[in-house]
Order: sequence, then structure tokens, then C-alpha cells
Amino acid sequence: MIKSWTERIGESAAYDWDTAHAPGWKAMGYGGCWGITDPVPIECECGEQQLPLLTAASGEFDGGTVSWRPLEEADAGWKYSDPVGVIIGRGYTLQLYYCPVSELHTPRTVMF
Repeated sequence: MIKSWTERIGESAAYDWDTAHAPGWKAMGYGGCWGITDPVPIECECGEQQLPLLTAASGEFDGGTVSWRPLEEADAGWKYSDPVGVIIGRGYTLQLYYCPVSELHTPRTVMF
């Protein structure tokens, strides 16, 4: 369905880059995207699915980002692409997950 939609509007990367997920640093939000492995559920030792607490990205936008770039920075090039100035690994994104049942349960981290 998504593939036919992107073909219809003539932009194969439109869903991934423009509407699927907002890049950058954020509190809460959604789980990570596929990396080198298929996505796996992040589960607590109690069996509950853990939820994203913090996402720390190596940049706020990249070459494929159009919709999520602030309008004030639309023509600024790469000048504002990394306002935090932190690089995770070799340009990855780090997410911290928490258990909604208890804050005493072990948090998890995922890098993609």
C-alpha cells in the first residue's frame, strides 16, 4: 500500500524521509526503525513491552529530510543540521526504553 502510494505521487522515498518519523532528539515518541536486523520487541524482564523514553540522534535532519526541517532553516543547508553537536557511534541514533509497569525495572538501550 505504501509502495503504491509513493509510486503514485512520484517519490519513492517520500514516506520514509518525509512522513514516517521525525529525525532528531526527542522525549518519548516511537520505537526505532530497522537497522541491520529486523525489528524486535523491546521487552522488560517482567514481560511488559518497554516504551521509548529518549531518542538521541546524530543530527536533526539529513539530505533526504524535507518535511521535518524547520521552515526557518529550509535554505540554510547543513549549517543547522546538528545543533546539539553530538555524534552517536558512527552517526547512529540511540534510544532509551523504560518499563511502564515500574521505574525500578531495568531500562534498555537500542542503537540503530
